[in-house]
Amino acid sequence: MYRFLYMNVYVPLIILIVNVLHIQASELPCAVYCSKDTINLGKSYVNDELVDTMSITNTSAFPITISNPDIYSRFPVFACINVSTNTLQPNQTAIYTFSFKTVHNISYSATASFSIGCASGFYSKSIILKAQSEYQDTEFAFTQNIEGQALYNALNAYLQNQTVYSYSDARTHMFGKADNVNGYVECIYTGRKIQTTGIPNANDFNCEHSWPQSKGSDKEPARTDIYHLYPSDSKSNEKRSNNPFGKVTRSILWEVGGSKLGLPTGSSDTTFEPRDESKGNIARGLLYYCTRYGNRKGTFDKDGFLTGMETILRDWNKSDPVDQREKDRCESIASVQKRKNPYVDHPEIIDRMYKLSTQPEFPLYPEPITNPKGIYIAINSPNDSIDLMIPISNKGNQFAKVLSTEFRPSTESAAIISIDTIIKPGIVSYAKIRIKQGIASGTALRIRFADGLSTLPIPISTEIPSSVQDIVNDEAPMIEISPNPGIQGFDQYISVHVQSRKDISLKIFDIQGKELADLSASIEWQGLDGKIAISSKLLSYPTLLCRVHSIYGTRTQLLFTGASDEK
Repeated sequence: MYRFLYMNVYVPLIILIVNVLHIQASELPCAVYCSKDTINLGKSYVNDELVDTMSITNTSAFPITISNPDIYSRFPVFACINVSTNTLQPNQTAIYTFSFKTVHNISYSATASFSIGCASGFYSKSIILKAQSEYQDTEFAFTQNIEGQALYNALNAYLQNQTVYSYSDARTHMFGKADNVNGYVECIYTGRKIQTTGIPNANDFNCEHSWPQSKGSDKEPARTDIYHLYPSDSKSNEKRSNNPFGKVTRSILWEVGGSKLGLPTGSSDTTFEPRDESKGNIARGLLYYCTRYGNRKGTFDKDGFLTGMETILRDWNKSDPVDQREKDRCESIASVQKRKNPYVDHPEIIDRMYKLSTQPEFPLYPEPITNPKGIYIAINSPNDSIDLMIPISNKGNQFAKVLSTEFRPSTESAAIISIDTIIKPGIVSYAKIRIKQGIASGTALRIRFADGLSTLPIPISTEIPSSVQDIVNDEAPMIEISPNPGIQGFDQYISVHVQSRKDISLKIFDIQGKELADLSASIEWQGLDGKIAISSKLLSYPTLLCRVHSIYGTRTQLLFTGASDEK
């Protein structure tokens, strides 16, 4: 699971975007007209791109400055791909083109927030982005819009209704059809081939149970489920035994055809590493097994067989993608078992479950973000007032309850008219305020939430800063954490986009503020876009702070790794 997260203030589960509504254009400094409040890009098949445009027109009598939009979304599936201009003269129009693309059959929504300023004020204007993607095939259409435990349950229910073979029939189909190419069968581990049309001599080739029989697959239907069975020569089958899969780095005891038996880094547990060409196949077979039969274990094992391997299996699922041979094998097995392996047809679907081995459901996580620039509106007369609507979006996965609001420092020039007290995920609620002259710079609307969530301050003032354009054009580094929260087995990256690479620093802190790593020199740059991988050592902390500093400002982002205990 992936997302855009740009932040300066930590407020769990809440995204607040300051937006000005319900004001006559003649009353609003820097007034603009948006051609659309919502862009529904429509429906597409996965991997297809959708695009749509909207325009912003300067309806005021003065030049205005508009920032490129920040896109706030749980997943990075929307982008603004074309901007016509950032400075608009009176009656001039800017065209913005938004795109949508994803590999998942999910409906998405996001908010694009524009910072708008002129000599008399500054505020933010937001529009809603929506789009939906579907699988082109119908076999797994039942997975539309579900994730976590619900997705696991749906896949498990689908896989239950399979045809069960006898062990003899299963091996006959595997050696004679599913893994037979022009009369030859290839060892999953070594690549050695033999010529056969049926079950070969057991002294030469065996039926390898990738999920060992001693780890719970000793009885039908698991024992005869061809999706986790593979041809292997007798020697490699013997060496693999019931050892877990992993990366072997030392004390190699056996190595043939790219597969090896030995020890991994940091462990004394004997491990078997398959050759690169088979890593993804084995991973998808084991992910299938755990989804179909659960995370089974041996008699004396503490944890299920998949638990210690899930991280690297997810890696192998990506590094060794599905090829045509694996697709053909899956189709052959499905023709007799009457159910397909979802991870062959849709290898990306594992991204929508948190930990397949122990907890498919994603944890409740905070998703704090706000436009830190606030609102600055010049009010000419002490008798005038302006009503502002502040939308509050909850992009987390549980509701948030508003306890109280206040202006600090206290002021007679601002008042809360109404506010929704329960902010549900996936919807937009509003706080309505009324302001008049006399709100000093440094004043903030502070929203407090229940359950220990941090207070969110929103700067509000009727004193215009010396340079509103500087505020609008504030291009502090934008940070993307992918995926967030972290999922075991994923490549975890930090991505940044900056206006200048001069004096860029990127540091990682623990939740108490202790610096853990300075990664500034490790950023891989492509133009103004930087990317850096997070080490496994850092991923052992459940919560991290990523801080990026440039000559334009500083951005800080929470990163949730999925680890269980602080180090």
